[in-house]
Formats: sequence, C-alpha cells, structure tokens
Amino acid sequence: MDVKQCRFLGPGLVVCLLFFSACSGAVSVTPAMAPVTQVETSVPKLTLLYQVGQRTTYCLSSEVTRSVQFEGIRPDDETLGVYASAVTGALTDVTWCQTVQGVDPNGQSLLRIELNGLTYKAYRAGELVVDYDSTRDENETTALEDVPGLTYEVRVDARGHVVQVMGQDEALAGLDKDKPHFTSARRLVSKEVIQARHSIEALHGAPDRAVKDAAWSTRQSFAFGQLGGKQFNKTYTCLGTTQGSSLVEIRMAGILTLDKSLSSVTSKTLPFSSEDQYAGTLILETRTGQVKTYHETLAVDWTFVDPASMKEAEPRKGHMTARQAFLLERKDVPQ
Repeated sequence: MDVKQCRFLGPGLVVCLLFFSACSGAVSVTPAMAPVTQVETSVPKLTLLYQVGQRTTYCLSSEVTRSVQFEGIRPDDETLGVYASAVTGALTDVTWCQTVQGVDPNGQSLLRIELNGLTYKAYRAGELVVDYDSTRDENETTALEDVPGLTYEVRVDARGHVVQVMGQDEALAGLDKDKPHFTSARRLVSKEVIQARHSIEALHGAPDRAVKDAAWSTRQSFAFGQLGGKQFNKTYTCLGTTQGSSLVEIRMAGILTLDKSLSSVTSKTLPFSSEDQYAGTLILETRTGQVKTYHETLAVDWTFVDPASMKEAEPRKGHMTARQAFLLERKDVPQ
C-alpha cells in the first residue's frame, strides 16, 4: 500500500493521506513594522549565515493526521460516510547533514544535503499500515529503505528561501521502483517536498535586524477534502534578545480569514461548527546564523450534533480533528 502525500508548510514535508491536501504558499507578504525610528547596529541580524565547509545536522519531524470520534451517531450521513473512526495519517522524521559548498557574492549559499535517517509511520483508520525506522536492525522490504544515503543540493538565500534544487533526478534514480511504498519514497525526494523541507518561512519578509516587536505577515491556505478549506493570516513577531544571549525568538499566530474561494464543510442533515488553533515559534542563533528550533502546528476541530437528539440527556454528536505540524531541530553545533 502507498499513501498519497503533499506539501504541508514551511519546511514541513509532508505527508498527506487519503483525501487530505494542504495548499501551502504565502499569497502575500506584509513588510516588518516596528515601533522604532532607527535601528542600532548592535542589534543582531535576523538572517541565516553560511560559511564554506560548515556542516550541520538537522531533523525534521512532521505530522499530518485526522481523527474521527462518533458519540451515538452512525456515520451514514453522505458527508460522514467517507470517514472512518480512529486515526488516519502519517508521522515522518527525516534527518540530514548539510555541508556548505559555496557562498555567492549575492549571499546565496549552495548546500549539499545527505539524508541519513528516516522514520515513517502511516495509519489508516487506526491501523498501522506502514512502519519503517532506519535505526532499527530489521524492517520489512520497502522503497523507504533506499532514502537514507541519498544526496542532492539546494541553493538558499539568507531569508530562508530555496532558490534552486539540484540533483533531485539522481536521488530519485536511487530508489527501487519495484519495492513496496515506492510512491511514498519518491515523494520524499520530490522537488516540491525538498523545497518545503529546507525553506524557513518565518524569515520570509522579516526585517534586517532582530528589533523587538517587529512584525510581518503572510497568508496560507489549507484544503481538507470534503471538510472544506481555510485560509489563515500568519503574523510573525520578533521578541528580540535577552542580555547576554545570542538567541532570538520569533512567534507566529495564525488568525482565520475569510476567503470565498475556499469551500466549507456541508452536510444535508448535520450542522457543523469548528475551532482552529495555529501557532509556531522559531529560535534563531544569531551568533552562527543557524536555526536552533522551528515549529508550527495547525489543529482544526469540527463538531456536529444530530438535531433530532438535541432534547436528549446525551445528544448524539461527533468530533473530527485535523492536525498538520512540523518541528525542525538542529542536532549538533555547526562545524
């Protein structure tokens, strides 16, 4: 069995299962605004820094899941009938070592990426259908085992944009298409997922320096199959640095916006309501210009109640939850 995947957001790769899809991509960027008239040069820069020969190891953990819980309701409504109870989705950990091959005069850097670790778990209706861990001594035969050891190159800028992907075709050729889960393995080295893996969206539109309370924003849309779509305005705020520390914290808060081009979940028999939580944090080491940690989490909860049971002591209802999250962590000190 293969699972269909698609890009989540930021560096979050990205595994979308079944009818889930996420449409990532900032449709607009609002420049930074800060209550200051002049920026002191002592304020650290809010950019990524690379030096030729520098080696760093990162791990990216991502989650794309949905779960359904029915309380007294049979899922025979035509909208609910496509959903099964329990959890469906995937959890993925990808570890890589990046080596700086060169730095251009314009500030763009060429990174050689070697994938050296992978954990991949896929669930369908609560059943674990794919389970691969490259650190385990024994795994079932799968194309996922060909992913660790693959290499490619990316060209990035100081704002966390991936400008170019190179060597992706060679990496793809390293996969055995006759093994199970080839589609899932191929997705992990697709150009789209590589770009998402190495993009630091929190720095897109950021100011030159880590001025306290500086803020900038982007917009991001998500599609949840028959559950409709949602668009969020993501505002990033720089909290500055504390005395004696080279760490800068940037916090993201996502607020739901109205986008008429995105449909909402509908049902002929059951009314739906939903609640959203979307937040994230980036910790940047300004001394080295390297990301220490970066995470964003979106959780959407839909609730529905059977109108015929409203007068009962325990109305029949159901809950559906969608989670899309990533966590990027630096695993060593840049060398």
